[in-house]
Amino acid sequence: MTNQAGTITWAICEHTMRGVEPPPDEPVAPYMARWRATVARHPLLAALGSGICLGPIGILCSFVVSNVVLHLLPPEQWGNSGAAHLDRLDPAMFFFLALVFAPVIETVLGQVLPMEAARRLGAGPAAQILLSGLVWGCGHYASGGLVHGITAVFGGLVFACGYAALRPAGIRPAYVAAASAHATQNGIIWALMVSAAAA
Repeated sequence: MTNQAGTITWAICEHTMRGVEPPPDEPVAPYMARWRATVARHPLLAALGSGICLGPIGILCSFVVSNVVLHLLPPEQWGNSGAAHLDRLDPAMFFFLALVFAPVIETVLGQVLPMEAARRLGAGPAAQILLSGLVWGCGHYASGGLVHGITAVFGGLVFACGYAALRPAGIRPAYVAAASAHATQNGIIWALMVSAAAA
């Protein structure tokens, strides 16, 4: 039984990385069948749920990578903090910028445009995700220096995975998945900053 489940999982992963759905007669794991049915019935709700789940994963990836990078690079190579100016904003303005403005605009620039361009050029989901992560990192490097850029690559990869996972349901659900992951990540950071300031 375990071997069969492993074979099914491997087949799904293989088809996903090639950017095609498994044939309809190929067996699918029950959890995958439920997920596909949910996406088919409620694509935007499934996208929102995916994004909310991916936000904390993005924070975890960024936290681990930033700690590794900060230990490996000398301080003179770190660059400016991308968040250095945020302490000058009041909490309401930071909330708007981080949870509304940035996810809406940056998702278009960091996921939709590069991933759709790569898709139209025939790139598979893995290449689309990698391109999106690199674009995301470059944009954050420009605004925050080397550590911020390297850390952002990994957060961008998480958002891109959300986009790629929901892309078979259409651009709108894919956009909602990536934007809600970004908003969730920023919302957690916002809540931590507000609670730290209140303490």
